[in-house]
Amino acid sequence: MEIETTKITTLIIGLIGMIILPLGFLWAANTLFQLNMDYTFLNWASVLFLQLYFQVVVKAAVSSPKKTKK
Repeated sequence: MEIETTKITTLIIGLIGMIILPLGFLWAANTLFQLNMDYTFLNWASVLFLQLYFQVVVKAAVSSPKKTKK
């Protein structure tokens, strides 16, 4: 079984993005609005949930429904 390097690279970059992007959002929100939020696992997980939720919503809004042939 051979795995393509592009798939592995995409997986690694995606996992790194899932770790770093929520922390970046917390940092940006703290800097812009002076919210004084802590960098805790719960805050990280909640931002990750919002990020994934918005990705699903945007993908559902942008993608066109598949039409079935009769």
